[in-house]
Amino acid sequence: EYMGVGKRKMAFCFPFQSNNKIINVGVEIVPSKKKKEFFEVCVSDTIKDLKEKVCSRLEISVEEQEFRYDQKVLLDNKKIQYYKIQNNQTITITIKYQEERQVESLMSELENGNFAALVKLQNLLDNTENKRKFFTKYDIVPCLFKLLKKENDQVKENVLGIFVTLSDNNTENKRELFTKYDIVPCLLKVLKKGTDRAKVNALGTLKNLSLDTENRRELITKYKIVPHLLKVIENGNDRLKENTLAIFLNLSTN
Repeated sequence: EYMGVGKRKMAFCFPFQSNNKIINVGVEIVPSKKKKEFFEVCVSDTIKDLKEKVCSRLEISVEEQEFRYDQKVLLDNKKIQYYKIQNNQTITITIKYQEERQVESLMSELENGNFAALVKLQNLLDNTENKRKFFTKYDIVPCLFKLLKKENDQVKENVLGIFVTLSDNNTENKRELFTKYDIVPCLLKVLKKGTDRAKVNALGTLKNLSLDTENRRELITKYKIVPHLLKVIENGNDRLKENTLAIFLNLSTN
């Protein structure tokens, strides 16, 4: 499970009496449906001792675990009893670095042209916060350009669909796709040689880019987009024509 919209958490329940030296610690992964697991620990054990037990059984490294209780981060060198955790109260553990590891794996799959990875990325980008994060923090655009060079129409169509999503309702992405990555020539090339679905997505991206005032003038003067659009209207199907007319509407707006 990828965590672009939040971090995975675990709940720790402690069914014990405070005077007992040895206690059973219940560990429950939330929102997993897995059964609660129990660890036998001493109340004088440190938080790090508990993390090591969790690591041994659940294979989550100590470094990735961050315990929280009563809105405080629990320190590794403090003892369990120090935090005065009462019977059946809950500690949450946030898995640090999980997102970074999962994105690294996803990027590796993308570079190999894995179609399932493209679908996964598209789903992640449906989250508004992820659009900018993947654009800046994970620098996804160069990887997408590489995929457009592959001789696989389905991959190209989906990559172009991702560009539509990245440029939708995000001013920063629109401008950077236009200036930093100079995406327009690539999109115009698709209008000449791409499949109908690829053309629809290329037009969708151009439509989003043309919503930006600064982009509109350059589309007309620098990239001379109008003749390309007229050819689509002349030769394209109804859906392509509708998308093209929407771009003309944007271009005619002050």
